[in-house]
Amino acid sequence: MVLLYHPDKNIEKSLSNHYFLEIQEAYAVLSDPSSRKSYDSKWRKEGAFSSKTKELSAEFVLGELKKIKHSFLYERNINKDIVAGYFEYLLSPSFVEILIIEGHSKLNKEIINHCIFILERLPFEEFFNNKEALEKIATPDQDLLESLVILEKNRKQEKLVNQLLPWFVILSTLLLCLGMYFFAKM
Repeated sequence: MVLLYHPDKNIEKSLSNHYFLEIQEAYAVLSDPSSRKSYDSKWRKEGAFSSKTKELSAEFVLGELKKIKHSFLYERNINKDIVAGYFEYLLSPSFVEILIIEGHSKLNKEIINHCIFILERLPFEEFFNNKEALEKIATPDQDLLESLVILEKNRKQEKLVNQLLPWFVILSTLLLCLGMYFFAKM
């Protein structure tokens, strides 16, 4: 994981740098037996979330999605695999349940809109990996569901174009070569 998120391999990627620092900190704590023991006792005493941990909420998910969107807008060389992994984490069943239970329609709408923005920039498969989670979040709002249907249609068309493009290039090249051949014979 350290190599995947190392800042030297991912220049100008704030998310990679953040993950690298977290991995480095976790390794430092877990590799030392005494700090590992204090870490384990602290979490047994305080439970899963300490006062320093951000509360898992719709606001947290929205904030993280805004960071991802910001990365797409202002960073040139973003590692889409890293973003896709974190995006899937944010749409994991536990987070989706929180979004459904809290039922903030305005926040959920904003979350879906950020997700659509991000999914338009990630590989085609990521939409289908996260489609069910997005539909669960969007279910009460027909406009959001319609936006997801439009996104799905656009992504399918994009995939089809990407699959047919090499064949079009080959066919065009072949026709051009044939045209040049017959023109040269005249």
